[in-house]
Amino acid sequence: MEESKKKMIDGISVSLSFLITSIILYLYPEFVGSQIVTSSIGVFLGIMGILFFLVQVSSLELGVDKKGFKDALNDIFVALFMAVIIFTLLLFFNNWLVHLIVLFMMLLTFFGFLRGLFTILSLIDYSKKSFISKLPMIILNLAIFTLTILQLLQIFKVIDG
Repeated sequence: MEESKKKMIDGISVSLSFLITSIILYLYPEFVGSQIVTSSIGVFLGIMGILFFLVQVSSLELGVDKKGFKDALNDIFVALFMAVIIFTLLLFFNNWLVHLIVLFMMLLTFFGFLRGLFTILSLIDYSKKSFISKLPMIILNLAIFTLTILQLLQIFKVIDG
């Protein structure tokens, strides 16, 4: 097997194992003994899984402009990092000043995430048949990403589960 293909398979396996472990910790909140510790470890593993997955996706050849694609993934990465900061602030602090700061940070987070997402969508050449064959995988990856974000929101009790 080609060395680059083997590294790709290893990277995707690592990222999915982090995400699956995060899901298991979410399903068993007393796994480590304390719900806060288990949730913290689960969130950390979920974020690491997402980051590893983004690194692997950035190394794929999708028939798009590499520079623009990496810039878009950087936008999404920064948005995810800011989301973690927002959830941490909301978890530990509960006053109006923090909520104003979080409101501003949420605007920046949504802007960065959506800019990265729309940049990726604009870089894809829809006329090539290869995109049509990869569309189900892209939809599946977006669904996994969305479910992970929803899980993080439930862990931090931002939304009811």
